[in-house]
Amino acid sequence: EANMKIGLTIIVGGVGGDKLDANPAPIEELQVEVVLPAQDTPVVVDPVIVVDPVVVVDPTPPVVVVPDTAPEEEPTTIPDTAPDPVVVVPPAEVEGRTIHQLPTLQVNNPEMYVHFNDKADGPYSASQADNDFNFKWQSFSAKTSEIINKRWAVTVPKDEIKKGIHAAKDLIGQNEYYFGYEIEFSQGYDLDDNYGGKLPGMVGLNTSLKKSSGSQVYPDGCNDLGQRRDEGFSLRSMFREGGRMIGYFYHEDNPEMLPGGNNSCGHEVDYIHEGQKFYVQKGVKYFIETRCKMNSKYASDGIVQIWVNGFLVVSMTSMRLSHSLLYDINHMFIYFWHGGSSSSWEPSVDSQVFLDNFILQRTPISH
Repeated sequence: EANMKIGLTIIVGGVGGDKLDANPAPIEELQVEVVLPAQDTPVVVDPVIVVDPVVVVDPTPPVVVVPDTAPEEEPTTIPDTAPDPVVVVPPAEVEGRTIHQLPTLQVNNPEMYVHFNDKADGPYSASQADNDFNFKWQSFSAKTSEIINKRWAVTVPKDEIKKGIHAAKDLIGQNEYYFGYEIEFSQGYDLDDNYGGKLPGMVGLNTSLKKSSGSQVYPDGCNDLGQRRDEGFSLRSMFREGGRMIGYFYHEDNPEMLPGGNNSCGHEVDYIHEGQKFYVQKGVKYFIETRCKMNSKYASDGIVQIWVNGFLVVSMTSMRLSHSLLYDINHMFIYFWHGGSSSSWEPSVDSQVFLDNFILQRTPISH
């Protein structure tokens, strides 16, 4: 017959893994019969299509390993409340000032602001002071009380105690006040040869406590008033030997009146600046500012703080001023005199102090 038959054997090799084996083992033989046309008939051969080897892929999807790291935590939210201030030793300077330099005062809607800028030099009597301060009562026993260079100059006599300025003023009762005043001890003041004396401060009166005469009973640490429950408090300062400054407080938790205390009339708390007891210098102006915030009912969480020229020197945050909150800050003492009750408190020479800028308000004054 005109056609030609050709037999072919095709061997298909094995596949190993993801590539062809170098020496594949036969898997299957295919018998193919190709019929060629006669010579006079052209042979048309389809082009050979070369197919890339089939790569067998593991049907299991690849496992993606994620690093063993925890998700980022949400930032911690700090509550919008904080405990009472913690005592922090102030820096040596505030805005270039030291503690022996006056700050700029921030007078903001004061409930009292007494200065002497409009006063001419001359005597300053109890009645004049009453007109300026609106005292509830006053007793002036200083050697002299006068205006000198727009300041109140008070001279206490030598060899005397409790001679000076004694006065009190009613306040609009509030839960919190800032009270401050400027003071300068003259160069000739006797700060060295005596125990010192009393300075102004805020007071809380229980107005239901009356003497048999009907007059008001004032806090008095020596007679327990100001130490027992709901009998009033006072928050004054004192200058002591050498000009050492202290807070002098009558309050319900006075440790000196509790068992183990020394039975002292008032609770004495040193002014502390840069870790040391603070002493005033003669001939230097100081603005002494006290903050009082009442305690919560039945709690010891009242606050008493003192600044000198804007530097924090006393901070007490666990004060009990009125156990049952029968009263608030409703009174003020304007005091300047030596004592104590013995001759150890007497100045050895007539001694003059200058006072100015008495300010009472609801916001800070010097800081």
